[in-house]
Amino acid sequence: NSFRLAWTAPTYSGGRDINNFTVEVSTDNGTTWRSAKPNASTSLSYTVAGASPATNYLVRVAAVNVIGASQYLTGEARTLATVPTAPRSLSASSIASNSLTLSWQVPSSNGGANITDYKVEFAVGTSNTWTEIPRTASNNLAFNVTNLRSNQAYRFRVSAINEGGTGAASNIVSVTTL
Repeated sequence: NSFRLAWTAPTYSGGRDINNFTVEVSTDNGTTWRSAKPNASTSLSYTVAGASPATNYLVRVAAVNVIGASQYLTGEARTLATVPTAPRSLSASSIASNSLTLSWQVPSSNGGANITDYKVEFAVGTSNTWTEIPRTASNNLAFNVTNLRSNQAYRFRVSAINEGGTGAASNIVSVTTL
């Protein structure tokens, strides 16, 4: 949600002391710019706060003296993706003696990057030991669980995965096979 910029002062100040460096950012490829630095400062670095995850920013800095602003020094920055929030509304259906179907809704936030997979885990009975179910990576919102034992209590949870990592687990669903 932030990135730090640093620059060097110009070799020529226009004959007057530099009294500020302006910092502006754009998220629409330079069509519009907004000031990212509200207070005047002659510091040669600035941290842009409040940035969105997994977003490309164009940045520009200008030296300012009493006569005016210099040409801009331009650059680019990209913020990292954050992990997604938990998948919503996990439920189980089609419960049989050795299989069932889990389904869920997408997380309320993908962390700024596409969800590429979901981690499906189970625990037997009341155990707090969670085991990931091996499966092919998929962003499908359902998964058929097979090879379960009959008349066994299980608990299931699902986590979303994006380039930022694995997010929080969903609600836990408790199921007893037939």
